[in-house]
Amino acid sequence: MAKDPSIRQQITQEYGLKTGDEIKKQVQTLTNTATVGFDPKAFLDELGVPTPEKKSKLPATIQDLKNLTRSLLSKQIQSPT
Repeated sequence: MAKDPSIRQQITQEYGLKTGDEIKKQVQTLTNTATVGFDPKAFLDELGVPTPEKKSKLPATIQDLKNLTRSLLSKQIQSPT
């Protein structure tokens, strides 16, 4: 059924589905007409919608690990106990 182009075209027309080319064209149009400087996070913050925090990355190099250790130690030393 999926290999027959006439059946795919009939299903697409009957159910109002868009083809891959139509979707690509629509995404391109939306991308080109987007508001310059729009910040989605600021918009969601303004609406009061909670946004998930960014996940941290694992240290990839020894330098990353050293920087992480320094950061954690400096936070620990600065925090009053």
